[in-house]
Amino acid sequence: MREAGAQRTGSTVVGPVHVVVAGDDERMSAIVTGLQEHSCTVRTTDRAKMVPDLCDEHPPDAVVLEIAAPKRDVALDVLDWLRRSANVGVVVITDPADVDARVRAITLRAEDAVAPADPREVVARVAVLARRSRMRMPERRPLGDLTVDHDGRRVTRRGGSAALTQRELQVLEVLIARAGRVVSKDELLDEVWAGKPRSLNAVEAQISALRRKLHELGPAIIHTAHGEGYVFRPAVEAEPRQRSHLILERERIVREREEAVARRAKLLRQLEEQFQRRNALFRPQ
Repeated sequence: MREAGAQRTGSTVVGPVHVVVAGDDERMSAIVTGLQEHSCTVRTTDRAKMVPDLCDEHPPDAVVLEIAAPKRDVALDVLDWLRRSANVGVVVITDPADVDARVRAITLRAEDAVAPADPREVVARVAVLARRSRMRMPERRPLGDLTVDHDGRRVTRRGGSAALTQRELQVLEVLIARAGRVVSKDELLDEVWAGKPRSLNAVEAQISALRRKLHELGPAIIHTAHGEGYVFRPAVEAEPRQRSHLILERERIVREREEAVARRAKLLRQLEEQFQRRNALFRPQ
């Protein structure tokens, strides 16, 4: 394992960015250099099985993992561990002809699986993952009446739930991280579609699909700022009508019991006064 400090020659992400790069030294050297030139601290290893130890020592903002013969299965096992245990974004690097490796990587929920011709593409994708890692939410976090299960890619609102695609979840995470602020379509393209074919129509399609799922479960929480972008505003959790009815009924019963106790106490006082007057009449003079 080797570690190299960053040179600040065009920062892509504010603050120190920690990246683990695992793969053949010669093939990955241009990627490592590109990351260092964009203010990243890079730890490298030519053995994929060392990645879990590096992540445990110092959790990274992103991992670049090469999946190539003859140690493809080991790298895929490491990818599976990263997605289950490390809660970190992963860019998978494969040979251009190795479609099977990219398919398996996507199946294991890698954020990106690419065969880059230019290391700048990898740097751009890592920058997006690093920013997303900084804004990453806990596994489950309530936001008003919305709870997002980031690992399970599900949202829950008011007793209902819906599954999200990876892209829908990424869009929602960006909006949540800037809750109450307008997020432009260009910002969403930079955060979610970096280094990939991109268009404003793609943003609109994802927002439409995300809204449909969220707004079927409750009132609107993704709002359009016309000509500017979109705003996420959490909705206040509504108390279920049945639960509210039960609370009111319980309060009514308690109130009636208190009134009955007060009436009983008053009656006892009256009886005691009558008893005392009666005793006074028959008391020997």
